[in-house]
Amino acid sequence: MNSRRMTNRATRLWSLVALITLLPLAAAPPAHPLAPLGMLRNADGTWTNQALALPAARERHAMAPIGTGRVLLFGGSNGSYFGDTWVYDLSANTWTNQAPAGGPSARAHHAMASLGGDQVLLFGGLDAGGYNGETWVYDLSDNTWTNQAPATAPSARTYHAMAYLGGDQVLLFGGWDGSYLGDTWVYDLSANTWTNQAPAGVPSARELAAMAWLGGDQALLFGGRDGSYDDETWVYDLSDNTWTQQGPATRPAARALHAMAFLGEDQVLLFGGYDGGAFGDVWVYDLGGNSWTKQDPAVHPSNRYYLAMAWLGGDQALLFGGWDGSYDGETWVYDLSDNSWTNQAPAGVPSARYWHAMATLGGDQALLFGGYNGSRLGDTWVYDLSANTWTNKNPAVAPSPRISHAMAYIGDDQVLLFGGDDAAGLNGETWVYDLSANTWTRQYPAIAPSARSAHAMAWLGGDQVLLFGGQTSTGLYGDTWVYDLSANTWTNKAPTATEGSPERSEWAAPAARSDHAMAWLGGEQVLLFGGYDGYHRFGETWVYDLSANTWTSQAPAAAPPALAGPAMASLGGDQVLLFGGQTSTGLYGDTWVYDLSDNNWTNQWPAAGPSARAGHAMVALGDGQVLLFGGYDGSENGETWLATGFYGGPWYQVYLPVVAK
Repeated sequence: MNSRRMTNRATRLWSLVALITLLPLAAAPPAHPLAPLGMLRNADGTWTNQALALPAARERHAMAPIGTGRVLLFGGSNGSYFGDTWVYDLSANTWTNQAPAGGPSARAHHAMASLGGDQVLLFGGLDAGGYNGETWVYDLSDNTWTNQAPATAPSARTYHAMAYLGGDQVLLFGGWDGSYLGDTWVYDLSANTWTNQAPAGVPSARELAAMAWLGGDQALLFGGRDGSYDDETWVYDLSDNTWTQQGPATRPAARALHAMAFLGEDQVLLFGGYDGGAFGDVWVYDLGGNSWTKQDPAVHPSNRYYLAMAWLGGDQALLFGGWDGSYDGETWVYDLSDNSWTNQAPAGVPSARYWHAMATLGGDQALLFGGYNGSRLGDTWVYDLSANTWTNKNPAVAPSPRISHAMAYIGDDQVLLFGGDDAAGLNGETWVYDLSANTWTRQYPAIAPSARSAHAMAWLGGDQVLLFGGQTSTGLYGDTWVYDLSANTWTNKAPTATEGSPERSEWAAPAARSDHAMAWLGGEQVLLFGGYDGYHRFGETWVYDLSANTWTSQAPAAAPPALAGPAMASLGGDQVLLFGGQTSTGLYGDTWVYDLSDNNWTNQWPAAGPSARAGHAMVALGDGQVLLFGGYDGSENGETWLATGFYGGPWYQVYLPVVAK
C-alpha cells in the first residue's frame, strides 16, 4: 500500500493505524490455520467470480469492424500481454468478453482488419516468443479463432499496418522485424493465400504507420516512422496494384503511433499519435477532394498514442485505450455528422476500492456507495443479480465522498447511510437512498449518534436499523442506537446486562470497538463479530435482540479467529456468512457460517473463493446468495463475487485428525 496515502488519515483515524500498518505484510494470502477439529465444508457452497468488467486499460491492442455497429478488440499490453477477445456493440453500449475456447497467443503490436461480415483477420505482433508470423481469422457467428496457416505469408513482424480492401481481402504494409519493412501483401480469405504484390512504387519502408479502408478496393496510409517521423499521404489501389502519393496541400503533422478508421464515402478519421509528444488532434481525409480537414471538436479524448480505432458503420468510429501518461480504458465514439466525440462510459463495474459500504435493496439488487482508491469516492452504484450488471446511478444529490461509513437496508427499496470520514473529518449525517426515485435524502433527525467512522449497522426488520460502535479521532464508541425511518428518530438504547460467557457476563454490550461486522439474523435480532480497539482484535460472537433490548455473548465452542475488518451478510433464517478480515499476522481469506439455532460457527473450506482481504463489503441478495465487492488484498480490489449454496446445507461433525488445509 502507498504509505503516503495513509499519512493524512492517520492523524484522525487513530484506531485504524495499527490495522493499516499490518496490511503490507499480507500482500500474499497467509496460509490457512489448522482446520477445526471435526468440521466438514458444505460441498454445495461455492464462490463465483462474476467477472463483470470492461476491457482492462491498455495500449498496443488492435480493433476491427465485425458487422454494423460492432467492433472486435484483441490483445494489447499494460505491462504484460493480453490475449482476450472482446466485442463492442454500439446499440447496447456494451463490451462483451467473448472468451473463445482457443485463439492467438497473448500479444501486442499486431494488426487486424475486417474480412467482411462477421469475420476479422489478425496477423503478426509481438508475443512471449518474439516476432510472430501467424495468420488468424475470428468468426463471430461461432465465436472461434482459426489459425489459417497459409502456405506462404509475410515474414514475422510487428508495428505493421492492415486495412480492408472489400470482399474478403486485406492489405498489409510495412512493419518491423529488426529492420524497417516496405513490402505490400494482400490476403484472400476464400483462397487462404497471402500474395506479395510487389508494386512498382511504394512508400518507404517504415513502422508504426496507420491504414484504413477508403471504400471499393482502395486503402489510405498516413505517417509512420522510417528513421524520422513521416507526414506522407498514400493511397493503394488493388485494381491496378499501385501506391500513389497524394500530396495534399494541408495535412496532419508528421507522426507515428496514431490510429485511423473509415467513416464512409471515401472518408477516413485520424486521431492521436506521437512525435516526441502525444497528439490529440482530429483530422478527416476526403479522397474526392484529396484534402485533410482539421475538425477541432469541442470535446475530444485526451492526447494519446498506441490507441486503436475502428469503423462502426455510417459516419461513426470507435476509439478505445492507448497511452496518455497512463494506460487508458476509455471508450469513445466519433460522429462525423456533428463533429462530436462522446465518452460512452459503457456499463461496467465500480472502480477497485476498499472501505466502501453496501446494502441490499430487496430482491436481487444491492447498493454500493463510496470507498477509497487513493482518494475518497462518492459514487452510487446498483448491482442487479438477474442481469449481472453494475449501474452507476449518478443521482443529482449524494452524500459527500467518504470512507468507513455504514449502510443498511431499511425496507421498500431504501437504504440508510450514517457517518464515515470525508474531507472535512468525521461525519455524523443521516442519509436515505430511494432506488425508485434514485435520490439521496438527508434526514436531519433531532437526535443522532455522534460523528464517527468504522462503525457497523444492520437491519432489524420493518424500517428500523441497528448501529453499534465506531471511532472518533481520540477514542472508541460502544453505544447501541436504533434508527426508525417512519419517525425519523435515532434512539440510544443503552441495553441492559444479560447472561453470557463468564468472562463477558458483567458487560451490558460488546466492548467499545471499530472495524467489526454485523448482520441480520431474522426477526429483530442482529449478529456482531470481530472488531478492533487500537490494541487487539476481538473474536467474540454477540447477538442483539431489539424486543428485549439485550446484547448476549454467545460463546460458541468454535469460531473464526479474532478479526478486524471482516464482512458479514445474512443467509436467511438465522444463519450468517462471514468472509475475510485481518488477524494479528495478516489478511484472512476463510469463509464461515454462523447458525443461531445451534450457536455454531462452521468453516466452509470452499474449493475456491476470493483472495484474502479486508475492507471489503458483503450483502445478502436473497435465496441464500451473498454478493462481495472490493477490499484490500495487497492492493485495491475490484472483483465481484457471489456466494451460493452455503445456506441450509447438511452439516456433519466427524472426528478427523487436525490437518493443514
